Amino acid sequence: MAITFKNSLPSLTQVEKATICSLIKDAITELRSIPPPDYLGMLNRRPYLDGVFWTEGLIPKISGPSENQEDMNLAIIEKLRQTESEPYIRLLQNMVNRTLNGHCTVFTHGDLQPKNIMVEKLRGRDGGPEFRITLLDWESAGWYPEFWDFCNATIACRFKPDWLELVPDILDQYPVEFLMMQVVYSSVFY
Repeated sequence: MAITFKNSLPSLTQVEKATICSLIKDAITELRSIPPPDYLGMLNRRPYLDGVFWTEGLIPKISGPSENQEDMNLAIIEKLRQTESEPYIRLLQNMVNRTLNGHCTVFTHGDLQPKNIMVEKLRGRDGGPEFRITLLDWESAGWYPEFWDFCNATIACRFKPDWLELVPDILDQYPVEFLMMQVVYSSVFY
């Protein structure tokens, strides 16, 4: 029977956690290997539903899709313009443009966290445990810059220490982008 990674974490051994992290990493690597289209956005050129880009009515200037990362950065700034002063926007625009550029576009889950990963313990050929994972909650999935899953999986889950210890075993780290996205998240969500 499958249960969420969130609920199984406390009872798993370090070896079992490492095995499951390897399976998650393999799944994410396979997703990222899908050749990207000529835009950033959700499947079929739909606007993003991710909270960073969400607007009432999905305003294309903010929600996308975006033609490239430069356009995506403009969308982030437009979203921040809804809550921040113009001097702060000018400061942020320079930082966003300097830090959130030059990345590969990859297919991204968009909400990778323990509650969205089902884990099923199976009996292996040698009699020992094997695991099968299933990723859930694909509503934010789409084409994003390569740092997106790392930033979402860490910033949105900052109060989940068990998960934060495992993220570096699953996703490449993007420290500069992480810091910039923390600023973006603090304006959008808090």
